Amino acid sequence: MHIRTLGNTVQLCRWQVGYTMQNGDEATTPMTKYVPTEEEADALVKMYSGTKQKLDTAADEWIDGITVDSLAHGREIAAMGEQGYKRWLAEREAKNPEALLRENEQLKQQVTDAQLALAELYEMMTPGG
Repeated sequence: MHIRTLGNTVQLCRWQVGYTMQNGDEATTPMTKYVPTEEEADALVKMYSGTKQKLDTAADEWIDGITVDSLAHGREIAAMGEQGYKRWLAEREAKNPEALLRENEQLKQQVTDAQLALAELYEMMTPGG
């Protein structure tokens, strides 16, 4: 999997462009660039007289568009794989104090709703209610 970042957003590279770079002497160096869009691949092919190839990224689409702190962070996430990343997110969310407070408020609301439902049920069951 090849990725890059644009700002803090991961872009999955779906195209590979190969070309030859001419050195100062007569030697050449084969080069490969990975880009997310066909338009960008086409521009590189035109600029360097290269060739493009579509990469099989079906199993890696999950990473496209996620927000990261840096390219290095994106690479760490890519190395985790999709399931590892989901586990990491769940662990991070579980440790988040704001998430715990939200969950606590939801539980309080559920208790209040249950108490109200019981009070209404009691009134319906009581004579004269």
